[in-house]
Amino acid sequence: MEQDIVPGGTRRNLQNVADSVDWPPDLPEQRRLLLSDAQTSGGLLISVSNAKLESLLQELEAAGAPYRSVIGEITDGPPGRIVILP
Repeated sequence: MEQDIVPGGTRRNLQNVADSVDWPPDLPEQRRLLLSDAQTSGGLLISVSNAKLESLLQELEAAGAPYRSVIGEITDGPPGRIVILP
């Protein structure tokens, strides 16, 4: 990435979300590209209520899921907008 070697799909992903995402003004383009990476090849995003979060994480661990992370939360805000916080 530091050598500006980024898949075309990643750049297209970033362009495609331009009207839907509010980025922090000081977030470098490299970070924006990383969050738009087209090379996930099987990444999975699951949304559950806070009441079910711990149960889900435990079930994923028991099932042998190699990686489990909470990456954000859904809050009140403008409909159809994604706000990336610093």
